[in-house]
Amino acid sequence: MKAKLKHDLFLFHPENRAFLDGESAAFLPKFPWIALCLMSLWAVIGLAIVGNIILPTVLEFYRYQMDGNTTLAEVISLSDNPNTTSIFDVTYQYTVNGQTYTGTTRYDQADEILPKISDSWMIVYLESDPAQSTPYAFDRLPTSFVIFSVIILVLLSFAVFFIVQTVTDQRQLRRNGRPIQGAFDGLTGGTSKTIGWRYRFQDPDTGQTVYGEYSVARHHMNNRQPPPIDTPIAIVWVNTRIHQML
Repeated sequence: MKAKLKHDLFLFHPENRAFLDGESAAFLPKFPWIALCLMSLWAVIGLAIVGNIILPTVLEFYRYQMDGNTTLAEVISLSDNPNTTSIFDVTYQYTVNGQTYTGTTRYDQADEILPKISDSWMIVYLESDPAQSTPYAFDRLPTSFVIFSVIILVLLSFAVFFIVQTVTDQRQLRRNGRPIQGAFDGLTGGTSKTIGWRYRFQDPDTGQTVYGEYSVARHHMNNRQPPPIDTPIAIVWVNTRIHQML
């Protein structure tokens, strides 16, 4: 009777019949390598941005905050960038303890007022190394940089969380998952590219009714019609959180 019940269950992937009947340990959909590769690529890009832009900028900012001192410098030259008419390299000169130093910074005329030659300019230099300097920084990082950093860190955290959870859940499903009976609970709107197949089942451990959703690419539907609501379906189950429609 149990085997007959299993054989009668609706399968979104008919190829999973062998798994349902205990003849195979594999089932569809396959491990989501493409999604993981895309998320891993973004994680690598995010880490590169953090390591090469965000972290050095923050460390430099706090270095000047802890070891910096201000002084007036004189703008001695302006040189334009051959690739754009709005960006200039500004060279300035300043004196610390009788020693004269020069520094260069890049200015975007579209965002800031360009200084003129001989203008006095407030700069910050490192007391431990006066040759290193930067235009005067306020007591906080630029708002645009903070917003950019927060966005990158949030997206990076999401990518890492997605990768870790997906790998862990899929390993659990494929190592410890077992087929159980559930019921089809209707379709959800999904997105422009996906549609959700809702299902429910009684959790074998707790007896509670658990709801889940299986996201399907719309082009994979191939005009196939979903079964009537409450149709018995097959689900691979590990616990109340890790489960998937077969």
